[in-house]
Amino acid sequence: MQPIHTTSFFPAVIHSFYSRHFYQEVGRIWQGLGLRYLLKLLIIGWIPFIILLMIKISAINTAVPQNAESSETVSLNSMVNAIITQLPLIIIENGAVHLQDPQPYNIVDPLTNRLLMVIDTSGKINSLQGTDALILITKRDLYARSPSLGEMHYAIEELAGQEKVILDRAVAIKWVESTKTMIRWLLPLVFFPLTVMISFMYTMMGAFFYAILGFGISRLLKLSLEFIAIIRLSVVASTPAVFFQMLSLLSPPVLLGPYLNFIFFALSIGYLFFAISSNQLKEQE
Repeated sequence: MQPIHTTSFFPAVIHSFYSRHFYQEVGRIWQGLGLRYLLKLLIIGWIPFIILLMIKISAINTAVPQNAESSETVSLNSMVNAIITQLPLIIIENGAVHLQDPQPYNIVDPLTNRLLMVIDTSGKINSLQGTDALILITKRDLYARSPSLGEMHYAIEELAGQEKVILDRAVAIKWVESTKTMIRWLLPLVFFPLTVMISFMYTMMGAFFYAILGFGISRLLKLSLEFIAIIRLSVVASTPAVFFQMLSLLSPPVLLGPYLNFIFFALSIGYLFFAISSNQLKEQE
Protein backbone atom coordinates (compact mmCIF):
# COMPACT_ATOMS: atom_id res chain seq x y z
CA MET A 1 0.00 0.00 0.00
CA GLN A 2 1.46 3.34 -1.11
CA PRO A 3 1.68 6.45 1.12
CA ILE A 4 -1.26 8.83 0.97
CA HIS A 5 0.64 12.14 0.66
CA THR A 6 -2.14 14.05 2.40
CA THR A 7 -1.71 17.81 2.22
CA SER A 8 -5.32 19.05 2.44
CA PHE A 9 -6.93 19.65 5.82
CA PHE A 10 -10.21 17.74 5.53
CA PRO A 11 -8.65 14.53 4.09
CA ALA A 12 -6.10 14.73 6.90
CA VAL A 13 -8.88 14.85 9.50
CA ILE A 14 -10.54 11.79 7.97
CA HIS A 15 -7.30 9.80 7.71
CA SER A 16 -6.41 10.61 11.32
CA PHE A 17 -9.14 8.18 12.43
CA TYR A 18 -7.73 5.07 10.78
CA SER A 19 -4.69 5.42 8.49
CA ARG A 20 -1.27 4.16 9.55
CA HIS A 21 0.31 5.48 6.36
CA PHE A 22 -1.09 8.94 7.13
CA TYR A 23 0.62 8.95 10.54
CA GLN A 24 3.83 7.87 8.83
CA GLU A 25 3.64 11.03 6.72
CA VAL A 26 2.87 13.16 9.76
CA GLY A 27 5.90 11.77 11.57
CA ARG A 28 8.36 11.66 8.66
CA ILE A 29 7.26 14.24 6.06
CA TRP A 30 5.24 16.97 7.81
CA GLN A 31 7.15 19.92 9.24
CA GLY A 32 6.73 21.95 12.42
CA LEU A 33 4.55 21.19 15.45
CA GLY A 34 1.23 20.91 13.65
CA LEU A 35 -0.03 24.21 15.09
CA ARG A 36 -1.74 25.31 11.86
CA TYR A 37 -3.56 21.98 11.65
CA LEU A 38 -4.70 22.22 15.28
CA LEU A 39 -5.90 25.81 14.88
CA LYS A 40 -8.00 24.89 11.82
CA LEU A 41 -9.39 21.87 13.65
CA LEU A 42 -10.53 23.94 16.64
CA ILE A 43 -11.94 26.80 14.55
CA ILE A 44 -14.05 24.44 12.44
CA GLY A 45 -14.93 22.32 15.49
CA TRP A 46 -16.29 25.23 17.52
CA ILE A 47 -18.43 26.70 14.71
CA PRO A 48 -21.40 24.24 15.09
CA PHE A 49 -21.48 24.82 18.86
CA ILE A 50 -21.54 28.61 18.45
CA ILE A 51 -24.29 28.35 15.82
CA LEU A 52 -26.33 26.10 18.13
CA LEU A 53 -25.96 28.61 20.98
CA MET A 54 -27.08 31.46 18.73
CA ILE A 55 -30.12 29.45 17.63
CA LYS A 56 -31.06 28.70 21.24
CA ILE A 57 -30.63 32.33 22.30
CA SER A 58 -32.72 33.55 19.34
CA ALA A 59 -35.41 30.99 20.15
CA ILE A 60 -36.02 32.45 23.61
CA ASN A 61 -39.42 34.07 23.40
CA THR A 62 -40.67 36.52 26.00
CA ALA A 63 -44.26 35.98 24.86
CA VAL A 64 -46.40 33.50 26.77
CA PRO A 65 -45.97 30.04 25.12
CA GLN A 66 -49.00 28.62 23.34
CA ASN A 67 -48.20 24.98 24.01
CA ALA A 68 -46.30 22.81 26.44
CA GLU A 69 -43.91 20.87 24.26
CA SER A 70 -41.13 19.17 26.18
CA SER A 71 -38.20 20.35 24.07
CA GLU A 72 -35.12 22.04 25.55
CA THR A 73 -35.97 25.37 23.90
CA VAL A 74 -39.57 25.33 25.14
CA SER A 75 -38.31 24.42 28.61
CA LEU A 76 -36.03 27.47 28.57
CA ASN A 77 -38.89 29.58 27.24
CA SER A 78 -41.19 28.35 29.99
CA MET A 79 -38.64 29.32 32.64
CA VAL A 80 -38.16 32.80 31.16
CA ASN A 81 -41.90 33.32 30.79
CA ALA A 82 -42.65 31.98 34.26
CA ILE A 83 -40.27 34.49 35.82
CA ILE A 84 -41.55 37.37 33.67
CA THR A 85 -45.28 36.68 34.02
CA GLN A 86 -45.10 36.03 37.78
CA LEU A 87 -42.59 38.78 38.57
CA PRO A 88 -43.97 41.18 41.21
CA LEU A 89 -43.21 44.88 41.43
CA ILE A 90 -39.73 45.13 42.95
CA ILE A 91 -38.16 48.40 44.08
CA ILE A 92 -34.41 48.51 44.68
CA GLU A 93 -33.15 51.55 46.54
CA ASN A 94 -29.91 52.18 48.43
CA GLY A 95 -28.79 48.60 47.76
CA ALA A 96 -31.90 47.08 49.34
CA VAL A 97 -34.87 45.22 47.83
CA HIS A 98 -38.42 46.30 48.72
CA LEU A 99 -41.44 44.10 48.00
CA GLN A 100 -45.06 44.70 49.01
CA ASP A 101 -46.36 41.18 48.25
CA PRO A 102 -46.57 38.45 50.93
CA GLN A 103 -43.27 36.67 51.45
CA PRO A 104 -41.57 34.38 50.70
CA TYR A 105 -42.74 35.06 47.14
CA ASN A 106 -42.34 31.96 44.94
CA ILE A 107 -42.10 31.81 41.16
CA VAL A 108 -42.81 28.33 39.76
CA ASP A 109 -42.45 26.85 36.26
CA PRO A 110 -46.06 25.93 35.35
CA LEU A 111 -44.93 23.13 33.00
CA THR A 112 -42.79 21.27 35.53
CA ASN A 113 -43.93 22.76 38.87
CA ARG A 114 -40.27 23.43 39.59
CA LEU A 115 -39.47 26.25 41.97
CA LEU A 116 -37.47 28.79 39.95
CA MET A 117 -37.16 31.86 42.14
CA VAL A 118 -37.79 32.86 45.74
CA ILE A 119 -37.97 36.48 46.88
CA ASP A 120 -37.79 37.02 50.63
CA THR A 121 -36.75 40.33 52.17
CA SER A 122 -38.06 39.40 55.62
CA GLY A 123 -34.99 37.39 56.61
CA LYS A 124 -36.75 34.02 56.86
CA ILE A 125 -34.72 32.56 53.96
CA ASN A 126 -31.07 33.56 53.71
CA SER A 127 -29.55 30.90 51.42
CA LEU A 128 -30.40 28.39 48.69
CA GLN A 129 -29.72 25.51 51.05
CA GLY A 130 -32.91 23.65 51.83
CA THR A 131 -34.66 24.88 48.67
CA ASP A 132 -34.67 23.69 45.05
CA ALA A 133 -34.95 27.23 43.69
CA LEU A 134 -32.49 28.40 41.08
CA ILE A 135 -32.52 32.03 42.28
CA LEU A 136 -32.99 33.60 45.71
CA ILE A 137 -33.36 37.34 46.25
CA THR A 138 -33.11 38.61 49.81
CA LYS A 139 -33.05 42.12 51.23
CA ARG A 140 -29.49 42.83 50.11
CA ASP A 141 -28.26 39.71 48.27
CA LEU A 142 -28.92 37.61 45.20
CA TYR A 143 -28.05 33.91 45.11
CA ALA A 144 -28.06 31.80 41.94
CA ARG A 145 -27.50 28.08 41.40
CA SER A 146 -25.79 26.80 38.26
CA PRO A 147 -25.15 23.12 37.35
CA SER A 148 -21.69 23.97 36.01
CA LEU A 149 -20.60 26.86 38.25
CA GLY A 150 -22.28 25.88 41.51
CA GLU A 151 -23.81 28.47 43.84
CA MET A 152 -23.06 32.13 43.10
CA HIS A 153 -23.60 35.17 45.32
CA TYR A 154 -23.97 38.84 44.41
CA ALA A 155 -24.67 41.86 46.58
CA ILE A 156 -27.71 43.83 45.40
CA GLU A 157 -25.69 47.02 45.79
CA GLU A 158 -23.09 45.67 43.33
CA LEU A 159 -25.78 44.90 40.76
CA ALA A 160 -28.00 47.97 41.09
CA GLY A 161 -25.79 50.54 42.76
CA GLN A 162 -27.30 53.26 44.94
CA GLU A 163 -29.80 54.50 42.36
CA LYS A 164 -33.49 53.67 42.62
CA VAL A 165 -34.48 50.82 40.28
CA ILE A 166 -38.07 49.77 39.60
CA LEU A 167 -38.34 46.25 38.21
CA ASP A 168 -41.59 44.97 36.80
CA ARG A 169 -42.67 42.72 33.91
CA ALA A 170 -42.24 45.35 31.21
CA VAL A 171 -38.71 46.15 32.39
CA ALA A 172 -37.87 42.44 32.60
CA ILE A 173 -38.97 41.91 28.98
CA LYS A 174 -36.74 44.79 27.84
CA TRP A 175 -33.82 43.31 29.79
CA VAL A 176 -34.30 39.88 28.21
CA GLU A 177 -34.54 41.28 24.68
CA SER A 178 -31.51 43.55 25.12
CA THR A 179 -29.54 40.65 26.62
CA LYS A 180 -30.43 38.44 23.65
CA THR A 181 -29.22 41.12 21.24
CA MET A 182 -25.98 41.60 23.16
CA ILE A 183 -25.28 37.84 23.33
CA ARG A 184 -25.97 37.41 19.61
CA TRP A 185 -23.19 39.93 18.94
CA LEU A 186 -20.82 38.68 21.64
CA LEU A 187 -20.96 35.01 20.67
CA PRO A 188 -19.34 35.30 17.21
CA LEU A 189 -17.24 38.41 17.85
CA VAL A 190 -15.89 37.75 21.36
CA PHE A 191 -16.83 34.34 22.73
CA PHE A 192 -15.89 32.38 19.60
CA PRO A 193 -12.31 33.69 19.13
CA LEU A 194 -11.71 33.65 22.89
CA THR A 195 -12.91 30.04 23.13
CA VAL A 196 -10.77 28.98 20.18
CA MET A 197 -7.71 30.65 21.70
CA ILE A 198 -8.22 29.08 25.14
CA SER A 199 -8.94 25.63 23.72
CA PHE A 200 -5.89 25.96 21.44
CA MET A 201 -3.61 26.68 24.40
CA TYR A 202 -5.22 23.92 26.47
CA THR A 203 -4.92 21.36 23.66
CA MET A 204 -1.30 22.32 22.98
CA MET A 205 -0.40 21.86 26.65
CA GLY A 206 -2.10 18.48 26.52
CA ALA A 207 -0.19 17.64 23.35
CA PHE A 208 3.13 18.39 25.08
CA PHE A 209 2.09 16.14 27.97
CA TYR A 210 1.12 13.34 25.59
CA ALA A 211 4.36 13.89 23.65
CA ILE A 212 6.34 13.09 26.80
CA LEU A 213 4.44 9.82 27.05
CA GLY A 214 4.92 9.36 23.32
CA PHE A 215 8.67 9.80 23.71
CA GLY A 216 8.69 6.89 26.13
CA ILE A 217 6.56 4.84 23.73
CA SER A 218 8.93 5.59 20.82
CA ARG A 219 11.94 4.49 22.85
CA LEU A 220 10.10 1.35 23.93
CA LEU A 221 9.42 0.57 20.26
CA LYS A 222 13.04 1.53 19.40
CA LEU A 223 12.01 4.26 16.95
CA SER A 224 14.27 7.12 15.84
CA LEU A 225 11.61 9.82 15.90
CA GLU A 226 12.61 13.35 16.87
CA PHE A 227 10.76 14.94 19.77
CA ILE A 228 9.27 17.60 17.45
CA ALA A 229 7.83 14.82 15.30
CA ILE A 230 6.36 13.18 18.40
CA ILE A 231 4.73 16.47 19.40
CA ARG A 232 3.32 16.77 15.87
CA LEU A 233 2.00 13.22 16.05
CA SER A 234 0.36 13.89 19.42
CA VAL A 235 -1.32 17.01 18.02
CA VAL A 236 -2.75 15.18 15.00
CA ALA A 237 -3.61 12.10 17.08
CA SER A 238 -5.81 14.33 19.27
CA THR A 239 -8.20 14.80 16.32
CA PRO A 240 -10.63 11.96 17.24
CA ALA A 241 -10.78 13.09 20.89
CA VAL A 242 -11.41 16.71 19.86
CA PHE A 243 -14.09 15.55 17.40
CA PHE A 244 -16.00 13.58 20.03
CA GLN A 245 -15.56 16.36 22.60
CA MET A 246 -17.24 18.80 20.22
CA LEU A 247 -19.94 16.23 19.50
CA SER A 248 -20.62 15.83 23.23
CA LEU A 249 -21.14 19.60 23.51
CA LEU A 250 -23.78 19.50 20.78
CA SER A 251 -25.58 16.49 22.25
CA PRO A 252 -24.38 15.63 25.78
CA PRO A 253 -24.48 11.85 26.40
CA VAL A 254 -26.42 11.37 29.64
CA LEU A 255 -25.18 7.87 30.47
CA LEU A 256 -21.49 8.53 29.73
CA GLY A 257 -21.41 12.00 31.30
CA PRO A 258 -19.43 11.12 34.46
CA TYR A 259 -16.86 9.14 32.45
CA LEU A 260 -16.31 11.49 29.51
CA ASN A 261 -12.97 12.91 30.66
CA PHE A 262 -11.59 9.42 31.19
CA ILE A 263 -12.93 8.30 27.79
CA PHE A 264 -11.32 11.26 26.01
CA PHE A 265 -8.05 10.65 27.85
CA ALA A 266 -8.04 6.97 26.91
CA LEU A 267 -8.92 7.86 23.32
CA SER A 268 -6.02 10.31 23.11
CA ILE A 269 -3.56 7.79 24.56
CA GLY A 270 -4.82 5.06 22.26
CA TYR A 271 -4.48 7.17 19.11
CA LEU A 272 -1.07 8.43 20.23
CA PHE A 273 0.16 4.84 20.49
CA PHE A 274 -1.44 4.10 17.12
CA ALA A 275 0.29 7.12 15.55
CA ILE A 276 3.75 6.32 16.93
CA SER A 277 3.58 2.59 16.29
CA SER A 278 2.55 3.34 12.69
CA ASN A 279 6.01 4.84 12.18
CA GLN A 280 7.52 1.53 13.21
CA LEU A 281 6.24 0.19 9.89
CA LYS A 282 8.06 3.01 8.08
CA GLU A 283 11.40 2.05 9.56
CA GLN A 284 10.86 -1.58 8.63
CA GLU A 285 10.21 -0.75 4.95
